[in-house]
Amino acid sequence: MAGKMWCCGGGSSSGGGSGDGLAAVTVQDTPTVDLEGDGTAGNALLATVNLAAEPNALEVAPDGLLVAPSADAGNGLTLGSDGRLYAAAAAGGAVDVQGVTGSAPTPVDPAGARSVDVDVAEGPPGTFSVGARLSPVWGEIGPLNLSGTDLTHPINTATSMPGASFTAPEPGIYEVTAKISAQVRDSAPSPAPHLVEMFGYLRRNGTILGTGYVLSNYWYEVAGTRLLSNAGTLTLTQRVQLAAGDTTDIGFTWWATGTVAAPDGSHGSFSINASLGYHKISD
Repeated sequence: MAGKMWCCGGGSSSGGGSGDGLAAVTVQDTPTVDLEGDGTAGNALLATVNLAAEPNALEVAPDGLLVAPSADAGNGLTLGSDGRLYAAAAAGGAVDVQGVTGSAPTPVDPAGARSVDVDVAEGPPGTFSVGARLSPVWGEIGPLNLSGTDLTHPINTATSMPGASFTAPEPGIYEVTAKISAQVRDSAPSPAPHLVEMFGYLRRNGTILGTGYVLSNYWYEVAGTRLLSNAGTLTLTQRVQLAAGDTTDIGFTWWATGTVAAPDGSHGSFSINASLGYHKISD
């Protein structure tokens, strides 16, 4: 700002000679202070502090200039033990820390899910307690039961076990276990040999991942005594990579050879017990 000058005048009381008082006061403003007045009783010197336009953390308080932390919730800025500004967490304001949940993902990486829940609690301000726990997708479907009096219907045809299907809610590597138990009662009236076999399978999106024998029932007659019934169990465990929406299911296939048991083509009665377990083991 330009300099300012006020004449304060003054002279000798004898009426002659040069003035013996202060002839003039010259002042110069600065960017931070604005000076006004000429120093006389009616116009005293006045210094006004210049504040920059808002937003501005500096303010003129009744007892002087003030810089104080905001009272807004979550502010991490405080005064240190030496009276200077101190940021316990991050300089400049609030800190928002959120946990990542695996079972209902809010992942840091939007492309992936998580099998770990991270809990965050703040207290005192600027201090965070962090805890983690495993939270994988897991469960079991079953036991499921199916029975009938005619083995002809599913012979040589892959038949899904009703209800034994799992749809992955999120991507990852899953351990999937199928357990199938079955019993057949062959009704062949002839002494000729007769064989009924059952295979179980585990599929992903309709493609078989694994299969095996559940039972093999070989019927024959010795001295009028019929050997009619047999039971067996199959357990299949597979580790599979599943995308969200991929489906795994279990089912069975019958195979029969030898004399057809009854005029309607039936090979006897059967009962099946099955379950499907799943457990996400990795992202």
